[in-house]
Amino acid sequence: KKFLLAMDSEPAHSEVEGAAMCEPCAEPACAPPEPAAAATCAPGEDSAGEDGDSQDEAPAAAQDDRSAELDYTRREHEFTSEIYKIRVDGLSTYMSVGELKKLLAQLELKPVKVKKANFWSYAFVTFRDEAAKAAALLKLDGYEHRKGTLAAAPAAALRDPYHLAKRKNAGGQEKSKRARRDGGGAAPTGTPEEMLNDKVTPLWRMPYDEQLATKKTELCNSLQKISRQLTGEFATPTMKAQIAANSGLPCPVDDVIASPIRDGYRNKCEFAVGQGPNGEDKVVGFVYGAYTEGTVAVGSPAACVHVPAAAKRICALFQDFMRQSPLPAYDRVTHLGTWRQLTVRNNSAQDTMLAVVIIHGQGLSDADIDGIAADLGRFFTSARESEPTLPLQSLLLQVDSSVSGVSTETPPRIVFGQDWFTETVLGINLRVSANAFFQVNTRATERLIDQIKEWVRADLVRRALALTPESADGAAGRVLRDRHAGPLHGCGCRKGCWRRAVCRGDRGCQEERRSQCHCQCCVRRQEGRGLPAQLHADPAGRRGRRRHRRSPARRPASHGRCSNPPLQPDEAPGVRVVQH
Repeated sequence: KKFLLAMDSEPAHSEVEGAAMCEPCAEPACAPPEPAAAATCAPGEDSAGEDGDSQDEAPAAAQDDRSAELDYTRREHEFTSEIYKIRVDGLSTYMSVGELKKLLAQLELKPVKVKKANFWSYAFVTFRDEAAKAAALLKLDGYEHRKGTLAAAPAAALRDPYHLAKRKNAGGQEKSKRARRDGGGAAPTGTPEEMLNDKVTPLWRMPYDEQLATKKTELCNSLQKISRQLTGEFATPTMKAQIAANSGLPCPVDDVIASPIRDGYRNKCEFAVGQGPNGEDKVVGFVYGAYTEGTVAVGSPAACVHVPAAAKRICALFQDFMRQSPLPAYDRVTHLGTWRQLTVRNNSAQDTMLAVVIIHGQGLSDADIDGIAADLGRFFTSARESEPTLPLQSLLLQVDSSVSGVSTETPPRIVFGQDWFTETVLGINLRVSANAFFQVNTRATERLIDQIKEWVRADLVRRALALTPESADGAAGRVLRDRHAGPLHGCGCRKGCWRRAVCRGDRGCQEERRSQCHCQCCVRRQEGRGLPAQLHADPAGRRGRRRHRRSPARRPASHGRCSNPPLQPDEAPGVRVVQH
């Protein structure tokens, strides 16, 4: 039986979690907007600039404003390959980026970036220096490829979307499609606190019942797009009948399940650092808008309904510490500065909190970083002594020198405490590390898992299938594994094994329970296409190919599959969980 369940994991937000904990999308409340990229990244993507339309002649009064849009190409402290960009015309509209890279490799060209969208007959390629650019123009211009002749010519650099949006806003020009979609088409109104809430929790003004109805409407609109794709050239009679039976939807959709907690529910908040809306220096909070909308101002989260009170207090303490420091805040426009971000995580009981201070490492020696860590430790240790109710148990410092966004691959150093905390989900203890993915609303996650267990008890789900792409923690599978006696089947999209994440997330996992978890790690998309058909043909999950039953010692390390024994056909049916 095909169905879809939507869980409201973030009240006052415009998104819902569908079918067992989708990973929440990045939004201003979770992460600050990515700044203009330098190094090997362009400051933004503007189709008009790529086509050359934005390079028209401008009046003399507007020349100064437009010159700021290319300031990033003249900076001495960072490199951008946009100044060595060419445009290649005459390509096949069906040519992929990978095929174009192979062609460039055959011509012994080493590009920095290659940009080509579907159905484009042209592409943009950037290089490391002027010599590489000149060599590419010489080899590509007039080159015969697929019964056609390529044409190559220099291309103008992209304009900085921040300054471009500021100029458009000042001139009253029409805003971009993304700005109108995100609510930037109308002029912001209200107090700074209300304007910030409109960005981080767009539905906060609505009654909660209307929020749920709005989310279901948006979800159905997205499913209707899928229905239109399913009823195309490759549609089967079964698909068409199912869509017709569900009023144009590919599956039945129940009402969105309400969250049991609506205020202060987020267990992870990423606070940006920057200037306030009135020019205040070193403000910690959320950004008022996207970089592409010409906004980098940061507002305090004191009035945000979804942030826990303890997280707000830690945010305020860090702001006081930062203002006492002589080091500047990180500037998203110029990419200069030190203080970059504060991440606060907590458990559902809000009695254990972990904070990660992220700084930019430019111009800092190891001794300087050690001094920053020592100052942070002294300040927050004193704060904990003066405020015994402050639940800050761990403080970490992470140095990240990337330009576009904050990387979670750099391991943080421990100032005090430890780099993980314990969260309890339906009686199961899970260890959550500082950079781990975890559901932002634990209580809503528990209600969602309870609903799945009800389906299992009612025999609505007959086959043991759990698809968990991009789920590194395996919290849902771990809890279901302990609450249900049947087997679990996992299909992960990372080399980190799904079975290991689910079964070994808690050290109390029993060895006999691990044997009932079957995993196929689909590092490549093609590897997982046959798994649903295999399970449909054999509910026990056994495979007919002998090479899948080889011992672990005979398998190559890069094979990407676990050494679980095949499940027996008499085992009880498990659960069917779909995460996407």
